[in-house]
Amino acid sequence: MLRHDTALVLHLPGSIYRYKGAGRERDRGFEGAIPSLQFWLMDRWWVMGGVGLTLDAPAFYDVKSKDEGKFHLGPSVTLGTGFEVFRAGRFVVDVQGRGHYGTARVPEGTRKGLAFNLLAGINWYQGR
Repeated sequence: MLRHDTALVLHLPGSIYRYKGAGRERDRGFEGAIPSLQFWLMDRWWVMGGVGLTLDAPAFYDVKSKDEGKFHLGPSVTLGTGFEVFRAGRFVVDVQGRGHYGTARVPEGTRKGLAFNLLAGINWYQGR
């Protein structure tokens, strides 16, 4: 927590997709490492946004050769909101909606990914 109503968080979104380009068909991950600010608009309602790095990476369980293990990078953004439905001290359960958009430069050009998620969050806040 930076202040009582603001937190610095690291958002790590990820999705698996089926790659059908050069070589054999295989799984890859479209992921991100996004430093974000989370701000409470009201006592239990928060919004979050951040800018970071997209990673288009091999799925660790599906690499058969050195050529399949290449990582590709690009910019990434995330936006989200959540509502805390249960609190017990520093422990919180919330319902979240999050969006992630990123691009990565791959051998075939630019890969773009967009994901929207509805999540249940289990959080422990230190110093809140």
